[in-house]
Amino acid sequence: MKKLILPVALLLAAWCLTGAWYLSRSVCSGVAAAPTERLLQPLNVYFESGQNTIIENDDLRGYLRELKSYTASNSNARVTITGHTDNQGDANQNIRLGQQRADFIKNYLVQQGYPANIFTTTSKGPNAPISTNDTPEGRAQNRRVEVRLNR
Repeated sequence: MKKLILPVALLLAAWCLTGAWYLSRSVCSGVAAAPTERLLQPLNVYFESGQNTIIENDDLRGYLRELKSYTASNSNARVTITGHTDNQGDANQNIRLGQQRADFIKNYLVQQGYPANIFTTTSKGPNAPISTNDTPEGRAQNRRVEVRLNR
């Protein structure tokens, strides 16, 4: 048994050194980094009523920085952008407005340096509210675009 310990220890040491060398040389660069916990949660981007202009804040900027870093280092990363509206006005117009908002966010991100081919856009219009449409505050929460990193 004692004769076996030294060769096994040397083998493990060599394996660890070789692994460290491969990692330092980026030989393992094909291994994609896992998304952060924050990126696994959808981001809601909010809009003024009837508009397709975003309301920016620090949370949005921070999420987008992380998303850009992740998508730049993961060539298989894909993002779905879904437009939503409140229930005010014509339902068909709201579907179109939701799509315009989703396309607006996609174009905004492409202008920020994201590759256009990672995005899919869609609209649910007023059909998937996250809050009540009975109050101005609830309607404001429903006027959003959801940015979701696909798993």
